[in-house]
Amino acid sequence: MRLRLSLGIVISILLPMPVLAQVYDYVRPGIAPPTLTSDLLPAPQVIKPPTPKVVVPIAPKPAAKKPTPSAKTPKKTPPPQPKVKPAPVEVAVGPLQKPIPLQDPVVVYPEIARAAGREGAAIVRAYIDSFGLVTDVKIMRTSGFEDLDRAAETSVRDMKFKPALRGTQAEPAKADLAIRFRLS
Repeated sequence: MRLRLSLGIVISILLPMPVLAQVYDYVRPGIAPPTLTSDLLPAPQVIKPPTPKVVVPIAPKPAAKKPTPSAKTPKKTPPPQPKVKPAPVEVAVGPLQKPIPLQDPVVVYPEIARAAGREGAAIVRAYIDSFGLVTDVKIMRTSGFEDLDRAAETSVRDMKFKPALRGTQAEPAKADLAIRFRLS
């Protein structure tokens, strides 16, 4: 149903007819809105909550009885398992031979340090794996200049070594290298 308000607006309302009549009367100018009475309102619906389901646990079935061995059936015993000795572990014996550098470090003198006239020497500890590759470096004694220390770390990190040996087994090890920076 459509209503025309005093402003000329058409409104479509989907309401029951008695309520629609009250809305129509309310929008008419000069007439007070009627009070809602209980006979015009629809009856309230009572919604009942669902009844909870009762779950009764079922007792487990008794286990089937195992047949008792009689004198007629012989007991089966598994055959004895052979004892397995663990394989001997090879342990490298002997003193640890230090890793040997396969090349001299390639030291790049930083241009800023050269222009400033900086000189010094840094002791760099290289951690070498069992393949002879440098895995980590650490400055043990600084040259006194951060840019020289960084250049020393970079030159040692790029080095290759013959790995440390204990007997014939290669092992991880560490080596300390002195890197000197001198202006000539």
